[in-house]
Amino acid sequence: PEDFDSVLAQNGFDVVHTSIQENNISCISRETPDVILIDISNCPSVVWDMYHQIRQSARTCNVPVILIASKVKRIEELQMLYAANAADCLMKPFAPQELVTSIKQALLN
Repeated sequence: PEDFDSVLAQNGFDVVHTSIQENNISCISRETPDVILIDISNCPSVVWDMYHQIRQSARTCNVPVILIASKVKRIEELQMLYAANAADCLMKPFAPQELVTSIKQALLN
């Protein structure tokens, strides 16, 4: 399968990674990205906390966020995704081109 980073680079995007173990909001605020991708599949409570910090920060509150999720198992999970008001939500597995399209759409809005 194609590597997401290389597909994004081929489409002109610079990729900066951070992990839940790092001080995410500090890294994100320092970089001030055009789009933020958050995989909410692992450690959901920590990730949701990070998402809310991004939305509350003056530097990142208007940055589009694309959520990446595993298959939704409960209707409550789906409701949380919609309530988050993210730019998009991609369900795993997805093709690299779907991610590129989602990012381009988020940048247009």
